[in-house]
Amino acid sequence: MLQAAFLGTGSSSSTERNPSSFSIFDRDEALMIDFGGGAYHQIARLNNKGLNTEMIKHIFLTHFHMDHVSGLPDFLWGEIWKSEGQRTEPVNIIGPPGLNDFWDRRLLPFFDREIPFPVYLHEIEDRGIYNAGFALAKSWKLRHSTISTGYLFTAGNIRIAFTGDTGPCPQLTELADNTDHLVCEW
Repeated sequence: MLQAAFLGTGSSSSTERNPSSFSIFDRDEALMIDFGGGAYHQIARLNNKGLNTEMIKHIFLTHFHMDHVSGLPDFLWGEIWKSEGQRTEPVNIIGPPGLNDFWDRRLLPFFDREIPFPVYLHEIEDRGIYNAGFALAKSWKLRHSTISTGYLFTAGNIRIAFTGDTGPCPQLTELADNTDHLVCEW
């Protein structure tokens, strides 16, 4: 059964709602859409036996503004230093063009050591397809910044779309027309 968790629905302003972060998951795997600040700790606070950080195999980034990615260092660092032992399972990070540059120039400088588990980066172009295990993802270039992306996830007969920040544009209308459920950040 597919489930969704809203881990952060706030903005970059300090609120109780945390910056943007969502998860969709089944019994075995979870994928994240954006990883705003506090998301890693919010997963623990949910105390949901169906969702834990070990299940996260794929992290989709809509764009690289800090309120959408600032929780990634917490996740990576936390998975290195977990009390039950460091993570060994790989993580796939999927994002629009520029992901490799973001990783090398903005994210890796946070760490004073190598990340001891595999992290695979996948840059996905507009209308690109990515197989995320239990869901197939299709990207949609949207209007916010030059790299803003929405994703349509198809899992069985369920189609759910997530956008990062966006404004009105023909691609948003087309994405909404192709989904059963739309989580739209405006």
